[in-house]
Amino acid sequence: MVANLLAAKLYTSDPMAVRRTKSLTLGALESFDPSDGKLVEQIKARTEGRGADAVLVAVAHPSVVVDALAAARPGGRVLLFAANDPVTKIEFPAAAVESTKKKSWAAIVRPWTSKKQGRIWC
Repeated sequence: MVANLLAAKLYTSDPMAVRRTKSLTLGALESFDPSDGKLVEQIKARTEGRGADAVLVAVAHPSVVVDALAAARPGGRVLLFAANDPVTKIEFPAAAVESTKKKSWAAIVRPWTSKKQGRIWC
């Protein structure tokens, strides 16, 4: 809803239909099922081929990160919010970031701290 106040166009994706529906009630223009393999195409089609200005990844799955980098426009930003699994390894071509000047950040929330002591690093 805040995005709408700022005239931003918000698109979401989730493999679960109930979550896609909920995101529409919270202000998303459209919500896509990423399991059909067309997420990047769908985002680029709605941004005149440029890609998204900002992409927030809230799941630590390697293929999701690859899609997020592909969906962001050159110079766009990608936030890896759920990249705190010590076992999962995420690989992508270095050119997906450097040659397009995309910026990426990781935000880590330590789950073992109390609410009072929770920390976020960016």
